[in-house]
Amino acid sequence: ETELVFSFGGGLVPGTPDGMFETWDGALTCVQVVRVPLVPGFDVGEAQETLAQTVLTKVVKSQRWLRATHVVPNDFVIFCWLPFEVPEDVLTHAE
Repeated sequence: ETELVFSFGGGLVPGTPDGMFETWDGALTCVQVVRVPLVPGFDVGEAQETLAQTVLTKVVKSQRWLRATHVVPNDFVIFCWLPFEVPEDVLTHAE
């Protein structure tokens, strides 16, 4: 975990993107991949809440990292890896 954070002012700032790339026209995109901790026994409501909270947590951590580093990307993509297929209701709730 320590290798995946940015050291700033003696502290560690979580939210470091897993990767960044710059297009030929200079647009910077940051990418963060997160595994959503879903369990096969979850009902739709539990899965919706877990996915939504996972995304919100990553957004907040990424915003902190952006403020600490003064990086201003054109896009910041949070890719959620789901361990198995989920009902469409779960996905639309997160959008």
